[in-house]
Amino acid sequence: MITEPSTTAEILREVARRADVSVSTVTRVLNGKTRGAYPKVAKRNRHIQQIADELNYRPSYRGRTFQLGKTLHVALLFENENPMLGTTYGQMIEGAVRRLHADGYHLTPWGLTPADLDRTDLFLDQRFDGVLVHHRITDTMREAIKRAGLPAVALNTDDDALPCVCPDDRRGARVLTQHLIDLGHRSLLFLKNRFDRHMSTRERLRGFRDAAEQAGLSGDRARVCEPIESWQNRDAPAVTRLIDTIFQATRPATAVICYRGHDALGLHRALLHHGVRAPEDVSLAVCSDELSIDLHTPAITAVRVPFMEIGAEAAGILLRLIAGDASPAGARVMLPEKLIVRESTTPPKAQR
Repeated sequence: MITEPSTTAEILREVARRADVSVSTVTRVLNGKTRGAYPKVAKRNRHIQQIADELNYRPSYRGRTFQLGKTLHVALLFENENPMLGTTYGQMIEGAVRRLHADGYHLTPWGLTPADLDRTDLFLDQRFDGVLVHHRITDTMREAIKRAGLPAVALNTDDDALPCVCPDDRRGARVLTQHLIDLGHRSLLFLKNRFDRHMSTRERLRGFRDAAEQAGLSGDRARVCEPIESWQNRDAPAVTRLIDTIFQATRPATAVICYRGHDALGLHRALLHHGVRAPEDVSLAVCSDELSIDLHTPAITAVRVPFMEIGAEAAGILLRLIAGDASPAGARVMLPEKLIVRESTTPPKAQR
């Protein structure tokens, strides 16, 4: 009767015996410490892995982290009251997860409660090797990260105390506005975002104004309107006032730029309700390509924000910091956005 090996040591010795290699070689291969750069080594590694599979063996995760002196876990920090983890932010998190997994790391989302935000001892238990910061955090939380000696990178936000990866929202909005100007529009309206604290709110508005000023558009030729809280009621006073602002001003707008896709869809629905068509009566564009607006009728011209690339780049920087590379506090990586021209923007009616 043949007895199958049961302990880890017995299994490793059996794998080594069948593969005709040393136990130390088996250990290095199964722990991923030898990549097999040469065909002969790669073939040997596959053979070792196959034998381990036949014996239902995997290296102990706990043992591996103990040996490495790392947890192989990274935290994604965000405030519970404003997680902002919708579809587009899901892409950003997916990019981070893919990059971390490539190096054997795992991402743990951590919603910070008000009580957490007041603690400077939150990370002293060393459950993470580093943190990704989503949205802005408090000075107390920065102190907690610093006190624990954790590498940290901010993504999609401007944090002067941390290295960060951001979309170039200012340039994206400028290119989008210039697209409308190039079509012949000389009366524009920008519909703001309601989250005033976020970096993109400020940068997209700056980009709009940059292009407008360069084209000599000011005053009622480049108006900025406050956001609409809800688009559910198309006859709500706020919605009606916005429609009036667009069309009943001294100089009616021929093109509207919305901060986000939700507002673009809501505005288009309200315009139709009031007998206004896009792009026949007014061109419509948005600063973020989201919510399947490419499937809308008409498909809406937008700026594509590289959310997945932001997550991947931020995770890559964090992994390098964990490995010991230095990065100056406040260093910023800006990733370019891309204009996607669709059916909703055409030359103004007077020029057709």
